[in-house]
Amino acid sequence: MVNKIIGKIKKPGFLQDTLILMSGTTVAQLIPILASPILTRLFGAEEFGLLSIVSSIVFFLGALSALKYELAIVLPHKDSDADNVYALSVFTSFVVNISLFVIFIFIARPTARLLKADALTWMLPWTAVVGFFLALFNITNYYLLRQKAFKNVAANKITRTLSTALLQIGMGLAKIKYGLVYGFGMGQLAGNSLNFFRISYKKIINNLSLVKLIALSRRYKKFPRVSFPANVLYRLSVETYNIILPILYDMKILGFYYLAYRMTIAPITFIGQAISDAYLKRASDELKQKGHLKDLFKQLVYKVLAVSLPIYVLMFLLAVPIFTIVFGKAWYESGLYAKILTPWLFFRFIYFTFAQTYTILEKLNYTFIIQSINLTFSVIVFALAYFLQWPMLTWVTVFSAGMSLIYLGGFLAIVYLVNKQYKQAQKKGIVR
Repeated sequence: MVNKIIGKIKKPGFLQDTLILMSGTTVAQLIPILASPILTRLFGAEEFGLLSIVSSIVFFLGALSALKYELAIVLPHKDSDADNVYALSVFTSFVVNISLFVIFIFIARPTARLLKADALTWMLPWTAVVGFFLALFNITNYYLLRQKAFKNVAANKITRTLSTALLQIGMGLAKIKYGLVYGFGMGQLAGNSLNFFRISYKKIINNLSLVKLIALSRRYKKFPRVSFPANVLYRLSVETYNIILPILYDMKILGFYYLAYRMTIAPITFIGQAISDAYLKRASDELKQKGHLKDLFKQLVYKVLAVSLPIYVLMFLLAVPIFTIVFGKAWYESGLYAKILTPWLFFRFIYFTFAQTYTILEKLNYTFIIQSINLTFSVIVFALAYFLQWPMLTWVTVFSAGMSLIYLGGFLAIVYLVNKQYKQAQKKGIVR
């Protein structure tokens, strides 16, 4: 029996791909978790608040500055077309980030005053530089996924998080002011170090064609037109707290919230990201071979629920005592926020694990609708908190409950689309 299981794992396929990605992502996610008890004793809540603002801007740019063209890298049948989509993604990200660098120079000072963070006066422009390197990291990982170089993708993630953690701890021990933020920025640059040895840039350059670049930018125009706005709305709805909380409350409360969010989302997200990465490639192949995704989708949903639900239940029950013991008594408030956020993070995890279905079925308009609702709700809740002068706990509770319902609705929409596509494939006689 054991030999049979081992044989299945060793056999090339979705399970092996997922395990490779999961192992790398597990280590990559565990590194900042293990480093956090050290960092919370080296840096105060205010510096975590500043890191929250800087990292949210960098992640925003890293995820969106390529206008989501990177999602199309796995789709072309020809490798030469994929090379051109890769180049298109990198070029787009470079132009966007260099433009924002200039803009940020002019808006840095008023932004720093608004958010009560003087360091942003000179930090804000450099977030565009770091954002480009993070975008390059993400784009290259999609290119490696197309090549099924799953071990390289896993190693890249470990390199990035390990570099970040070591730099932050080192700067904390050296008592360097803003060392938490410096370490984060330098870690994103270090994350690309191994890619120079893994990508055949000579091959990509040889395959470049202006005609192809233009043709492919038009072929995959749905990504910048639909997926990009939807992802902007998602990022704004999730990251808005970095802008609003310092205004409504203060940087210290933002630091408490940031640690709560970071620690509760990290332990389980690595599983969802690993499954999502492998699912993107496997589901694309499944659609070409079988004409539908229903069987694969159904199998994975049950497995994901079986793994994630017990973890989130334990997280809800034990968040407060764990935070107090692990991070110190000063971080009790973070544990309380973590407990309240758990239902939202569960439904968010389920939704985003399978959100690539929208990409595969080219139904990107659904993501736009869902994220529009998401952002609208976030704005309404922040407005209510401002005008009614809600305490922080009230805002967190209302926010978590509303977001839970929104992401549940988004997942049910994915189920609907998978079933609808299956029925259409049956009518056309292409189900195999």
